[in-house]
Amino acid sequence: MYDLGKQDVKRYTKFQTLPIILQIQLNRFEYNYEIDQMIKINSCFQFPDLLDMEPYLDESAPDSERTTARYRLHSVLTHTGS
Repeated sequence: MYDLGKQDVKRYTKFQTLPIILQIQLNRFEYNYEIDQMIKINSCFQFPDLLDMEPYLDESAPDSERTTARYRLHSVLTHTGS
């Protein structure tokens, strides 16, 4: 077996069905390999008023899912503190 070293990868999810109400939680931490620990992300993040989830549907998802794959932002919960 060949040792190809570190490789760049992309991680993604494809959905078969989508919920009526979509709730998303963002990860505020990432692993820093240089210091070998988790670090907090303090960057500003903007949320779109409309979210189209169709690109994240699996190719085998039924057409009925594609017509309901659009969501309107209702609220944003921001945690402050530790």
